[in-house]
Amino acid sequence: MRRQLEGLVAFVERVLLPQGFEVRTNERVFNEDGIQIAEFDIDVQESRLDRIAWLIECRDRPADGPAPSSWIDNL
Repeated sequence: MRRQLEGLVAFVERVLLPQGFEVRTNERVFNEDGIQIAEFDIDVQESRLDRIAWLIECRDRPADGPAPSSWIDNL
């Protein structure tokens, strides 16, 4: 279900963003030892400068209360 949500959000971003932005999905980040340390669900970048404009985390969380602050801090 999460991959479907990521695909939908990425599609909407691609349709609505102005020219000059690129939407990437499931961008993995590795440390200097080649070990994956993070994965960004949706990464929107300004194509000309190759800078990250914003990151989008897609979660399929139960509706029973807010996410714990520790989870938010780790983002």
